Amino acid sequence: DYDYYRSMKYVRDKRVIDGKKVFDLQEGRYSVHQVAKIFSTALHLNYSPSTVYYFIRRGKLKSYKQGNYWVILKKDAMELLEKEENRYAKKWCKEA
Repeated sequence: DYDYYRSMKYVRDKRVIDGKKVFDLQEGRYSVHQVAKIFSTALHLNYSPSTVYYFIRRGKLKSYKQGNYWVILKKDAMELLEKEENRYAKKWCKEA
């Protein structure tokens, strides 16, 4: 099944370290790509993974490394999402 391998080659959402999923939505551990999708959907803007990495580097988004992966906790992602919503709400109010 070479075609299946090629289709799943870059899928990081199902990675396992020590028998546990690295990213698990039910337990509140998100990947950078998942957070970018959540932000894009919630704010109706285009948030790319590079934007999320920027937030991590600048210290605006708390995260930790597990193996080679950045893991973001749900509470930290939601905290930043709330700040971003407030920032854009203020920006839109000024323009109106």
